[in-house]
Amino acid sequence: MTPHPIIELEDVLLSEARNLGMRLAPELTAAPLYVLHARTLPTLPRPVDTLAYVAWCLQPLRQQLEQDGHWRGPGPAIVFVADGQPREQHLATLIHEVAHVLPHTPIADVAPTQENCAAEMAAIEVWARSEPAHDRPRWAPHHDIQWHRRLFHLWWRLCLLDRIALPLGGLTGHQYDLSSAAFYWQALGSEPLRMAEATFAEIEATPLPAGFEAAWYRDLEIWMQAHPGAVNTWSAK
Repeated sequence: MTPHPIIELEDVLLSEARNLGMRLAPELTAAPLYVLHARTLPTLPRPVDTLAYVAWCLQPLRQQLEQDGHWRGPGPAIVFVADGQPREQHLATLIHEVAHVLPHTPIADVAPTQENCAAEMAAIEVWARSEPAHDRPRWAPHHDIQWHRRLFHLWWRLCLLDRIALPLGGLTGHQYDLSSAAFYWQALGSEPLRMAEATFAEIEATPLPAGFEAAWYRDLEIWMQAHPGAVNTWSAK
């Protein structure tokens, strides 16, 4: 049976994404980085309106990887959901998700149990059906200021490593209730160039560039003024 050309292409892109992820953030070589497609994980819910997500060593995922002979130890998994993405979009999705798994911290090696797998599966199903919250900016809570900082560093490293002019505009901006990506990139200054060889733990331990932080809180203030009745139950950072 001849493989479907889109699936063949996606398999190539997934392999490329795994290698690129570890080259963009070498600290990820300390533990396995799994890059998978949701179509190969039939036991897990497939969320809608999501291009990809990070699974933090979920026990149902581990069970399937062990059954398929692909388990290499505990580590984060990036699961692509969308089908037929062009390479440019695939790379943009990759650095979005890699920004979620950094800075790298070791994950405990805990053998799956039936009870834990059932509990985690139930939590995944709730998340996959959840609707966006309207009492907070669209960046909250998972795309905070440090996540954006990591994203820009990854974008810069990808452009240098892959020699691809990946458009900056689609990475962030209005979709997160923020100013344009170009504005934030400019506010970050020379930090990505100066810290191109640094680990992301080292980057995060360095004080935020003043202009970048000021831009973030200015956008937050604008959002709060436009939503005076919002419940502030989330962290501004």
